[in-house]
Amino acid sequence: MEFRVLGPVVVLDDGGTPLDIGPSQQRAVLALCVLAAPRPVSTARIVDALWEQEPPPGAVNTVQAYVSKLRRVLEPGRVRRAKPSVLVSRPGGYAVELPPESFDLGRAGAAVAAGRRLLEAGDHAGAAGQLRLALKEWRGEPLSGFENEPWARDEIAHLAELRLSIVEDAAQAELALGFGRALVPELTRLVAAHPLRERLRRLGAHALYQAGRQADALALLTEGRRLLVGELGLDPDPRSRELERRILEQDPALTPPPATSHGLASAAGADTVDAGQRESALVGRAPNHGSCAAPSPRAARGSCSWRASRASARPAWRRTARRARRSRSSAAAGTARARRRSGPGPRPYGSSPDGTANWPRCSARPGSSRCTRRSPGSSPSTPRRTAGCSSSSTTSSGPTPRPCACWSSSPPRGRARS
Repeated sequence: MEFRVLGPVVVLDDGGTPLDIGPSQQRAVLALCVLAAPRPVSTARIVDALWEQEPPPGAVNTVQAYVSKLRRVLEPGRVRRAKPSVLVSRPGGYAVELPPESFDLGRAGAAVAAGRRLLEAGDHAGAAGQLRLALKEWRGEPLSGFENEPWARDEIAHLAELRLSIVEDAAQAELALGFGRALVPELTRLVAAHPLRERLRRLGAHALYQAGRQADALALLTEGRRLLVGELGLDPDPRSRELERRILEQDPALTPPPATSHGLASAAGADTVDAGQRESALVGRAPNHGSCAAPSPRAARGSCSWRASRASARPAWRRTARRARRSRSSAAAGTARARRRSGPGPRPYGSSPDGTANWPRCSARPGSSRCTRRSPGSSPSTPRRTAGCSSSSTTSSGPTPRPCACWSSSPPRGRARS
């Protein structure tokens, strides 16, 4: 069974089904007992809460009737005249006797105590986790539905203060982890709702500074100082002045690197990819770390190519897919040209008459006097050939097939003419 007061007053059975706990005054009796658990609540306190200073003549009997009905709802299988085990009678009043885990307020209190111990010990990640776990117990405004009841106003104010202090402790732990950017929306809203709360304002300014908004952080502290001096005639807390000085000096200790182990890093929208994922993003490409090892003099001066920066801005899968499409289209175009030119005459670039060489031809016909290129590897003193593409060179050991003098080691710039 579970009792909830950090929101609407609700009771859930063992299966998680909400129970019908009756009208407003009957629910108020149960809420008073849950808030005080495991301590008992006196009958006089219940009467004063329900009817303030003018209780009816049968107020005590009415309270006893409410308690009897609640016991039937909470323990439907209890034998008549058997002692109740949930809402029990104590000298002078009533109490709910269940483990602290059965109350949302009890679970929140245990998590807060653990989180604050971890915060004092310097375990910021553990503290933030416990404090955020406590905040999850809130399902809205505490004691929702009783806001206008005099007995509930003090309890609601106490629970609101408790929640605000938990938020401050959690923000302190998360700022130590470098998660200020994710905290900006929540802290900005709370500072606007509680403008005179100095610790909350300091945390908001710290979060703004971690988000790269130094001017906004200083403006937030300046506004707090103006409110304190102008409305209350008080000087700001020395810790606020110290934080302002550190922000002006851009103290690096205010911006620790974000710790990715804490769950809030994803809430902050941290798009982190490890090195292995970055390498595997380029599908089908071998690592090319050497090309990045020594930057060019132009890159060292801070300049970069517009084309290179534009290409690096594209996703890796787009760059890889585009290269693959270009390779396929180039191969298909080369095959088509080779088929069209499979007859006599010059062959396309990248082929040779016997299929053994891979030298591009010049544009001259065999036997033409226009063939004036030297053989690969020949010296400048070697006379130019004029026999065209039909001969082979001769060495002292005999004729040796060599690439024709018309073939060059670089591809021709124009289309071959037949």
